[in-house]
Amino acid sequence: MKRLFLTLFCVALLAHAGWASSWFVAKQQEPVTDLGATFNKIITLKVSDIFEYPDNIDGTANFADEGITIEAVSDNPDVVGIYASDYYTFGKYQRIQLQQKANGLGKANITVTISKDGQEAKTTFSYEYVAMIARDLTYGVNITGPTPVDVLSNDSHMNLRFSSENSKLTVVKQPALGSCSIQDEYHYDSFNTSYARNAIVYTPAPAAINYSRDSLRYRVTLEDGSYAEATLHIIIRANPLVSKIIEFLPAPGQFTNSGGSFNDASCLIGKGSSSGSTSVPQADGLVSLGGFGGYVIVGFDQPVMNDPRNPYGVDFSIGGNAFVASYKGVWTEPGAVMVSRDDNGNGLADDEWYELAGSDYWFSTSHRNIKMTYTDPAYNTRYTVPWTTDNGMAGALLTNQFHQQPYFPDPAIYPAAAEHMTDGTLTYGGTLIRSSLDKRVPSYIEFYRCPAFGYCDNKTNNADLTIA
Repeated sequence: MKRLFLTLFCVALLAHAGWASSWFVAKQQEPVTDLGATFNKIITLKVSDIFEYPDNIDGTANFADEGITIEAVSDNPDVVGIYASDYYTFGKYQRIQLQQKANGLGKANITVTISKDGQEAKTTFSYEYVAMIARDLTYGVNITGPTPVDVLSNDSHMNLRFSSENSKLTVVKQPALGSCSIQDEYHYDSFNTSYARNAIVYTPAPAAINYSRDSLRYRVTLEDGSYAEATLHIIIRANPLVSKIIEFLPAPGQFTNSGGSFNDASCLIGKGSSSGSTSVPQADGLVSLGGFGGYVIVGFDQPVMNDPRNPYGVDFSIGGNAFVASYKGVWTEPGAVMVSRDDNGNGLADDEWYELAGSDYWFSTSHRNIKMTYTDPAYNTRYTVPWTTDNGMAGALLTNQFHQQPYFPDPAIYPAAAEHMTDGTLTYGGTLIRSSLDKRVPSYIEFYRCPAFGYCDNKTNNADLTIA
């Protein structure tokens, strides 16, 4: 076996030597189509990204030291010109710098030639700059009536915004399961100046079925007659958002009793993800659940369906405000998710509940179905809140300098606290998972390892809820 291995290895070396290039070889370059610019922009290209280097020239070499000349030529310098061709000392690579010209629209072909002692390698690639780009969009519309869709917010214009003054929106392919019209929607720029731009208003047909799908194709035409087209994919459905709050009771925590929307779960009604998406309306409802056990129970006016058509099997999604931390961890506050069906039809959350088994649910370090009791320290300012569990653990929820109010839920603010409080204590249930905290900076405690899946407020929201 050893002899066979050595023989194969030598053959492989000889074959590889036959593949070696004796001079530069052009790499395949895809044409670039992008937005025009309102000011001159520099485009930096590494020569090593354009050409395969021969074996006897290092990728960090300075062509001047090797006696190599390089020339770049543009056939349309009003769109893309040649800014410089030199050796970038700091990065140790040969570069070509192009200049995308302000307000330059059209196509430019760039030809790059490398020469030495009669040897030559050449390649040509193209850039095309347009005034606007239209992009396909998927959007959920309400089955019960007209829904305006701001398709232009998904498109790009070199002058930053589309308005009814400089563009025209038309439908070039009508939808099959409904009708549409064009109307003005009002928006505001960074200076709070109001301007109108076109939107598509889609109305499902009376016989449309929940979760049916439709599409239309639209065109945006600019003042100079240039245009772009894209497809609007439509999901027709009943209201997919939270329609009612059944109960809200945060556990003790730094935002408990802090005022604002954190104390009023009604801010979640009619809201989607806090980041918004192309499939769910943008929204900003956000509440704080405090420490272990805090909860909010929300209801919908339609069933949450286990629909095989949903991408990645995602039947519902919960947004949060977890994000990558300053050092090396994550600011994550994992919340368990439970679901229940109103089998008895009374509109109350008194049927059987099922906890979604997150990645840590079956760990030996997890405490499932425990009860934690917090005791009110009865101070009118921040003060440590002690807790005990029914399986023998005990500890305290500490306070911080940033929030000075009492951390124990105030019954005057949270009606559920008044309903569930017994002798100055509140008891919560759930699954307690083990945390891995970095406490080196006490004001900014981070999570070393965020749980892999199955928890809300655990990982950064996606821009689109249809992406897992």
